[in-house]
Amino acid sequence: MVDTRPANRVLQQRSDRWRAVDNELTRLSETTTPQIRRQFRREARRVAQALRTGGLTEALEAISVEEWTVVLTRIWTANAEIYFDRTLEELAPFDPARIALGQSVRTLELIRRHAEENAEAIVANTRRRIEATVERVLNDD
Repeated sequence: MVDTRPANRVLQQRSDRWRAVDNELTRLSETTTPQIRRQFRREARRVAQALRTGGLTEALEAISVEEWTVVLTRIWTANAEIYFDRTLEELAPFDPARIALGQSVRTLELIRRHAEENAEAIVANTRRRIEATVERVLNDD
């Protein structure tokens, strides 16, 4: 029987590992879009209700930086776990005392801070769009 495996098994294993990462990240991206859409739908319902019962100020306050931070943190942490777990597997032969992502406080803090900054940008953009829409509707009457 002819051995069809590549001569360098380490390179093949590394290639297989990163192909697995790519597959995991692809599956993650397929779940990310629905999470973001759900958050926008929740927010749209709250904004519409606030416009009906309170007004523009209440509608703008119905948009939550905290909720967006949670959604983005959840997505990016899952992404980082996939990437970092595989990276740490690659480094394992060189450093047997490796640190898991869950133990990396600095990494998780960076993800949280990045999520917070992006959540604030999403909320600011959404508020601007709502104000522009309300102004357009009022000017059309």
